[in-house]
Amino acid sequence: MSEAAYKYMSAYYALKTLRDLELKITPPNQFNDPFEFSPRVICSSPEREAKRILKLKAEIKGMYEEEKQLGIFRGNFREYRERMRRMRPTLISGVAGKMHEANAHLQHNYLDGISRDVGVLSLSARPNSIVMWGHYGDKHRGMVIGFDTAWEVFRSGKGLRSVRYDRKRLTWDSACKPGSAAEKAYVVQMICHKNDEWAYEDELRQMFKLAGLKRRPLEDRGVGYFLSVPAHTVVSVLLGARCSIEDEAELRSVLDNRRFSHVTRPKRARLHDTEFALEF
Repeated sequence: MSEAAYKYMSAYYALKTLRDLELKITPPNQFNDPFEFSPRVICSSPEREAKRILKLKAEIKGMYEEEKQLGIFRGNFREYRERMRRMRPTLISGVAGKMHEANAHLQHNYLDGISRDVGVLSLSARPNSIVMWGHYGDKHRGMVIGFDTAWEVFRSGKGLRSVRYDRKRLTWDSACKPGSAAEKAYVVQMICHKNDEWAYEDELRQMFKLAGLKRRPLEDRGVGYFLSVPAHTVVSVLLGARCSIEDEAELRSVLDNRRFSHVTRPKRARLHDTEFALEF
């Protein structure tokens, strides 16, 4: 039997998830942890990075347009590039000297920048966390849905991965060559790296491009992004210890649909008699 990954939810959103067969994908800047996707940014070689920047045609074009608009330079782009060539040693020194300021700006704005393009699906490797039930399961009144980790989407790209918990923030070197193996390895680390105070979540997560997801307005007037989930990926539903009889009855009605005929009968959490533990 395949392993499952679990989503803690209020009863309302659990039932909606089962009816719509969609999972919400959240941009990182909407997470409750402000350290998400926010590395410490350094530059190990300011001069080398300055040389790389000054070779980029788009960067030079931007500088040209800005100086043209301000009236600093009045010639054409070819003349500007020739001027840049002659001034290159001075420019390299100037750009390198501003690298610390640029890194601080990148560190401050990286989270919002990446959140315009990607979102994250967050699940858990365990369904019986008392704290998770309290925080995300509506104070034990909600439900936990189990999803089959053998689903091909969970195995595509970087796939569904375990979060690594650490006491220190990741460090990103802005001098790292774009598209290099080092940059790709860092991105994988960044997706699955969190403060160790969150270790109780035993989180599994996967990153998705927002452009490929369904979009629709949310109740708070924001925009939500959703991933369609086949019914066969739903393998279990658990009820919180305080889940209402009405919500349980509604869940059973939803699961009566033949597309959920494979789902095991819902189990309700019970408080262990002598330990701080949940039994199902």
